[in-house]
Amino acid sequence: MIPPMEKDFQCWNFKSTDTLRDQYLKSINNLRKKIVEAAKENKNGTAFPEGTNYYKLNWDCELELKAQEAVDQCKLDATAPAEYSQLIKNVASTCNPTKVLKNSIPDWWNNDVQKTGVDNPPLNKQGLEAFAKLANGKATKIGCAQKNCNEQLYVSCVVNEPAPATGAAIYEVGTACTANDQCTTYLDSKCKNKVCVAGRPNPNGTTTTTTTTPTTTTLTTTTTPAAVPTTTAGPTTTTTVTTTIAPRGTTTTGTHLISLFFIKRDDWEQYRSQLAQGFVKMRNGNARQASKMRRMTYDCPAEASAHSSAAQCRNAAASSANYDENFYAINSNTIEHNTAAREAANTWGLEISTRTMPQGDTERNMYSSSLGIPNFANMVWETHSGVGCAIVRCSTRTNIVCHYSPKSMGDNRQIYKMGPTCRRCHDYPGTRCVDGLCTP
Repeated sequence: MIPPMEKDFQCWNFKSTDTLRDQYLKSINNLRKKIVEAAKENKNGTAFPEGTNYYKLNWDCELELKAQEAVDQCKLDATAPAEYSQLIKNVASTCNPTKVLKNSIPDWWNNDVQKTGVDNPPLNKQGLEAFAKLANGKATKIGCAQKNCNEQLYVSCVVNEPAPATGAAIYEVGTACTANDQCTTYLDSKCKNKVCVAGRPNPNGTTTTTTTTPTTTTLTTTTTPAAVPTTTAGPTTTTTVTTTIAPRGTTTTGTHLISLFFIKRDDWEQYRSQLAQGFVKMRNGNARQASKMRRMTYDCPAEASAHSSAAQCRNAAASSANYDENFYAINSNTIEHNTAAREAANTWGLEISTRTMPQGDTERNMYSSSLGIPNFANMVWETHSGVGCAIVRCSTRTNIVCHYSPKSMGDNRQIYKMGPTCRRCHDYPGTRCVDGLCTP
């Protein structure tokens, strides 16, 4: 009998596996399914109040990275990321994470339900803290991670919605969906097996969102407000966005805060780090290690240049005199900025998954436009030392542009030098090897 294929989540956190991701997701969605089924698994064997307009959770790689940051601290009081809800626990056994997680994930849900019970209506109250986060009717995404810390397995999950405030409804009560038009929280949602599958956010904000006490953010990047004037490019206009990125406190003309993939605690370096250590998969196997991959820094002038390019509202990448450019367009001008940035980054990074680099024994990893990996190549180009990105809303779409410095990409040029990780970092005086990267 041929075993079923493992689901490919295409996440870049190499501290976890798709097997564990699949187990987290199935376990939590199976628990949520009990709500729409009004399962008699509430306190004292009573039924849960049946849920309506209730959504299935999808896996989110960015939320997984937030969970990984939490467990990497090896403590139970790790600060929760702002605008999300976080669960964290530790268990004694670490020999087999898969077996441990099978039992420990439902404990978050079941302990609250059996000790406190869910009322009708299902309002959040003391004793339901974990349940309220996992059962939140507005939630659509989750990411989880784990780490072995001195014979303790720390496990964390981050949900894309804050927990309902005390006294607020955890989910809507009613008959579970049987048709798509009964799934109203998000546009273009579908009903499948009594559970809603989320479409896209409603730009008119016609749905009600529960509130919660704000949590402290772990974002360490400095943001500098600066009014960006409305610009025009032919008949197409861009909208004004007033949040900028300037990690060193420099005022720039850039636009919205780019995805944490790029800027939070050097998260945007993770992919370069994993490639340098030989963990990135190409179509024909893992890419070879990099011997002198540089750690990039955030480049505010590059951000300003990226904004100028994105604001022209073209539908393709442009040539820049001073920077190499990555370009991505989304056919929506209302998409949330972090979502847009994440979609762009994932698309660029996954170019290599169906293609290859010339890395045979007699090949030197030389770039050619025929390889079909222009954006991926920019992300991992060995000599790039800076990156700046911007997002601009055009009349009918959203443009995402990143500029890399110094400009160096081109045909018949080496993408990166292959060899043992960090072997040639001495070519950059004053650097040392950190996470596979030559770091100042």
